[in-house]
Amino acid sequence: MMPSSVYRLQFNQDMDLKKATSLIPYLHELGIDGILASPIFEYFQSGYDVINPNRLNPILGSDQEFSLFCEELQKHEMALILDVVPNHMGIKNNPWFFDVLKNGINSKFAHFFDIRWDKEEKIVLPILKKYYPEALKDIQRKGDFLQYFDYKLPLDDKYYRLTFWKNGGAEINYRRFFNIQDLIGICIEKEDVFSNHSQWILELLKTNKVQGIRLDHTDGLYDPVSYFEHLREKCQLIWIEKILNLDEKLPKHWKIDGTVGYDFLNVLSGLFIQKKNQQIFTDIYRDFTGIDDYEIVQYECRKRFILLNMQSEMNNFASILKQQADQEKRDFSLLDLSRAMIEIGACFPVYRAYDDSYIEKAIVAAKAKAPYVEPVVFDFVKQHLPKKFHQFTPAIMAKGIEDAAFYIYNRLISLNEVGGDPESFGIDKEQFHTWNRQKKGDWPLGALSSSTHDSKFSEDARLRLNVLSEIPHLWKQQVKKWNRQNKRFKTLIKGQLFPDLNTEYYIYQMLLAIWPATFDRVWTCLNKAIREAGIYTSWQAIDEEYENAVKQFLTKIFSQKDEPFFRKIAKLGMLNSLSAFTLKIGSCGVVNIYQGNEFFSFHLMDPDNRLPINYKRNDEKCLITKKGLNFRREKGNFFLKADYIPLKTNDQGMWVRMVPG
Repeated sequence: MMPSSVYRLQFNQDMDLKKATSLIPYLHELGIDGILASPIFEYFQSGYDVINPNRLNPILGSDQEFSLFCEELQKHEMALILDVVPNHMGIKNNPWFFDVLKNGINSKFAHFFDIRWDKEEKIVLPILKKYYPEALKDIQRKGDFLQYFDYKLPLDDKYYRLTFWKNGGAEINYRRFFNIQDLIGICIEKEDVFSNHSQWILELLKTNKVQGIRLDHTDGLYDPVSYFEHLREKCQLIWIEKILNLDEKLPKHWKIDGTVGYDFLNVLSGLFIQKKNQQIFTDIYRDFTGIDDYEIVQYECRKRFILLNMQSEMNNFASILKQQADQEKRDFSLLDLSRAMIEIGACFPVYRAYDDSYIEKAIVAAKAKAPYVEPVVFDFVKQHLPKKFHQFTPAIMAKGIEDAAFYIYNRLISLNEVGGDPESFGIDKEQFHTWNRQKKGDWPLGALSSSTHDSKFSEDARLRLNVLSEIPHLWKQQVKKWNRQNKRFKTLIKGQLFPDLNTEYYIYQMLLAIWPATFDRVWTCLNKAIREAGIYTSWQAIDEEYENAVKQFLTKIFSQKDEPFFRKIAKLGMLNSLSAFTLKIGSCGVVNIYQGNEFFSFHLMDPDNRLPINYKRNDEKCLITKKGLNFRREKGNFFLKADYIPLKTNDQGMWVRMVPG
């Protein structure tokens, strides 16, 4: 069965299989055709740190409860699409990884993991909370193994070496998911690894308990395209988590059905940003904060991430290149090769290059940024760029851009969304129509998303912020007014008032996005944002004095808001939300609704978007959801196959006519 709409459920202790089963009649009545489930495999904590891909997580329920869940879905003719994580596994309480720690390179699972064994054939484990001597007191013997907080380790230290967690960037010798030491890359490209890792999901597909797969972080795989082809033989619906630049296209020959929908999310949101006001909005931001060049911000953030977190990988690539240079009798130094790799990574324009033109762009930019490295060195690197380098560019982009630059360049933070581009200030109707026609032609079964578990804003919060782009002069007056009123709440630290103006600008937008909200909710999100920005505090080096100054400022201004302005933005934002949601339901593809977003929902990034949902309510958005999705269901595959014909209107509106293809 091919769903016309799916509902994303985040499974955990609060949303287990029993509760999910009880929701199915409600979701069916809402018009939902399928469930898009977060990982249900045995994991340690988050769902994305799977430790046994062939077993149901007992936290979620029993095998019998999973069968009842599937039966209830089939009873209501609803599909089940499972989120699968083929790139990495968790290392805590992972029996495969424990065997590698115990037996080293001789373990039957050693080749399952992407490890660069050192000369002593040891895995470097940067998991210690303190430097080694001080950490020893926290390592306890438990029977025939050692326990270090959540980590279970073999008694013999023979095949692994423990080190302070901050040493990871310089010393680690296994591929991670981004820079997370607890998530180790696996070699799914190897046939026996694929067979072992995919055993249960393939059985679920074969028995028709599962009808589709959402593939997480496929850019991190060694050979994503071959993996897609391998799965296509066994699965009728495959979505991939893929971040595309606005001018980047998904290769048509891939054996998939499209992306999970971040591309649609940003195109839809861009339609509600007043493009003609870009310059005035830029001027307002520059005049208030002194920041006006996003290109510099993103370059510096990517380079900082590499230097702090990926020096080990860059050194390894430089060593490989040095060996090649020596064979060709080229006298390139290891230092210059390393510098070249760092600059190419910092200048990379996309998450992963499936087109050589992006590599060329990165190298041209890197040459300009690093005149101290001879151009011929970059030319040599281009010729011999290690294929495994492409597994690391997604981490550079995600952590350097999404989780750093997006918290620094705050011109209009609704643009700073996963898959978005803060420099692209909205799109016009013609661009929206062009994008939809291309999607209809190339990926008619791709997902239509507007909120996800990874998005930085729920759709309603994002569309509320977009209202600011329509009233720049009023926004400018309001920000100046708040700044004058709230300056007395700042803290003087070493001659500078904190929070700084850029953080203050972010705070005002954040409050507008999710108001009304509790202080704890707002502070949790703000604290995460300033650490991700990494300017005055960071996850690696927390500055409590600075964070306390920001928290004190937030505390003081929390009841000092301009209520008429907040209400005005909220009212206009609701109109944006209803309009955007109607366009989403009427677009070509599979509608994807993130849990709770059938109602008006105002949330920021994880963990704010994982809060419990009150299903005992109703509002205008829920009514549109129910009418729209049931209409889609009644029309069968119309919205998956119909032709897309834009109807011209005046500047006050936009109509789309869809006819059977």
